Amino acid sequence: MKNEMWYTKAKKMFRSRKITMQQLGDEMGLHKSTICLKLNGKVDCDSGELMAIASILDITIDQLLANDPRYAEHSKNKMQANLFINGYAQLNDEQKQTISDWLGRIEDEKENEDREKIKVIEQRKKNSDEINELKRVHNAEMQKLKNKQTKLARR
Repeated sequence: MKNEMWYTKAKKMFRSRKITMQQLGDEMGLHKSTICLKLNGKVDCDSGELMAIASILDITIDQLLANDPRYAEHSKNKMQANLFINGYAQLNDEQKQTISDWLGRIEDEKENEDREKIKVIEQRKKNSDEINELKRVHNAEMQKLKNKQTKLARR
């Protein structure tokens, strides 16, 4: 199957069903020119608009986005998730527990990584605060020196 942008596919389907941009705009509550921009790929649709377009065409979002290279990764991930879910349903309780334990360890490792990142960020902020304090003290001392120099120059 060839790659095809979702909006190109949608335009073809609207034409074949004799649905005008004006009718589509009225159905979606958008101006005809906005619909034209969206169906020419000039302006992105939000998820609600994509769902409305799919509904008007009486197809699923997956069917609308199928073969669109911009959504290929999403489709691939969804397919892998479905394969996992279907395969998971066929596992026995011991196998399911093993997967659950494994996912728990991954989650714990992720939380530990996040805690370490937070520590690094907090240390950087502390260092930044210390540097700013040193700059403030330095500037105050420099101002004192300038004031003394000014006083000495006046004498």
